[in-house]
Amino acid sequence: MSSHRCVPTGAGPEIHGPWESGEAMEKFGTLIMPIAQRQGLPPSSGPPGVSPVRRYRVSGA
Repeated sequence: MSSHRCVPTGAGPEIHGPWESGEAMEKFGTLIMPIAQRQGLPPSSGPPGVSPVRRYRVSGA
């Protein structure tokens, strides 16, 4: 199961979600960023931040 979310911030959109690898995250970025920019979202202000997932729980699952 995979869950992603986009949060608007003053520095631009933040996209949070679990990826299988750094390469998978980069592939997603090359797909989503042109779409986001066409919708008027500002471009990223820097490289993506990466944090390990310590616990992932789905309510009701």
